[in-house]
Amino acid sequence: MSVIRAAARFLASRRVAVRLLIAFTVYAAVASAIPQGAPDAPDVVEWVAEYPTFAPLVSALGLFSAFTHPVFVIIAAWLSLATAACALERTRWAVRQSARLWAPASEAIDPLKSRHDAAVSCDQALTEDEALALSTEALQSLGLRTTAAGSLVTGRSRVVGLLGSPIFHWALAALFVVISLGQLTRSEGLMGVVVGYAKPDVATSYGFLNTGPWHGGLSGLTVAIPRMERDLVVKDVSFGPTPYVELWDGDRPLGGRYVRSNAPLRAGGLLIHMAGYGRAAVLEVTGGGAQETAEVFLDADEDAPGSVLPVELTLAEGSVAQQPVVVTTAETDDPAVEVTWSAGGGTDSVVLRENESAEIGALTVTARRLAMYARLSVVDDWSVWPIYVLFGLALLGISLAVLAPTRSAVVLVERTEGTLQVFVRSRHMRSDPDWPATVRTAVAASLAREEEPS
Repeated sequence: MSVIRAAARFLASRRVAVRLLIAFTVYAAVASAIPQGAPDAPDVVEWVAEYPTFAPLVSALGLFSAFTHPVFVIIAAWLSLATAACALERTRWAVRQSARLWAPASEAIDPLKSRHDAAVSCDQALTEDEALALSTEALQSLGLRTTAAGSLVTGRSRVVGLLGSPIFHWALAALFVVISLGQLTRSEGLMGVVVGYAKPDVATSYGFLNTGPWHGGLSGLTVAIPRMERDLVVKDVSFGPTPYVELWDGDRPLGGRYVRSNAPLRAGGLLIHMAGYGRAAVLEVTGGGAQETAEVFLDADEDAPGSVLPVELTLAEGSVAQQPVVVTTAETDDPAVEVTWSAGGGTDSVVLRENESAEIGALTVTARRLAMYARLSVVDDWSVWPIYVLFGLALLGISLAVLAPTRSAVVLVERTEGTLQVFVRSRHMRSDPDWPATVRTAVAASLAREEEPS
């Protein structure tokens, strides 16, 4: 039992909690400065190329997948236990304080005579009942609810303030648990969808996909983009090219909206943001026993405004007629792509407009659709809404503790050797040093008001 108590005291230690919180914050800050993803993720590859000296150390420490790494999980779990132990301690304290507030008033008579904040002498013309009534008015003027018992009057604020600290600490403990579990079970990836087309939420639909070790599987829902506005304007604000994204469960629509900055499409734990856009070509390939559809995404070249980055791919890959090609936009007035391939020791090329075909080696290639596409960031994370709720509870708890602290005051009216005296004692759960003086001043002013001539 002593070992358990020692462990509980260690977990509930504020020093331990502060150190864990610092470690958690520093780790998260370092991880946020490093791209997260698999070794072949574009952002990770770019970072490794830019910082080759640090890359081996960062990789060895698992910082490319920091929020699912055992170090993060251990720190978060330890911090959750420490916060839960602290929350349990604060809950017990709140129960004790509540019981103390509602203790029978008669028990306060003898301690109040020997230990009080102030003793006020009254006009001897006042009766004990009059002094008690005036003291009651004084406590009520401070927002306290009063109860009288004999020569005692007790004033208490609402005990809801006692719940503030426990609510805050329990919400914080749960928050660390939810954040950790969310990172272990979430998935995040980039999916390119051509306008007028749809894709299922499966691994093969993603150009990049990162899943947590406890992720149970993708939703299988259908993501569609029926149209894209070239320049969406909302309340005189231009958002540029913006796709209208729909989410379907078979034939049942789950939602749809224009996806733009700070306006994702939400469905349960699924969040769809717009990550970029560009031109796209859907090529239909037949021949050599192969038949396939290839999507080619042509992104803008940031180093050459007005140009796109050429895309290298292999048509009918794996078949006897496979053909490596390079696809880029053609310099024509109407939408078209230029396909280049090796032929006879040199190169050959063809320009294809929508629904035009060409023979490329042993293959027939048709530009079935030339349109825009949207690069969507698809996140499957059930923990988003619980995190919002827990943040709200934590804010409620700290607001109750700070803005509605529990206050109390006890007044004893007693005539001793012909002298009428009023003894005052007060308590403030936030230890406000001005509260005793506030109570004393209110009681003294109320008693003095009766002494003034009418």
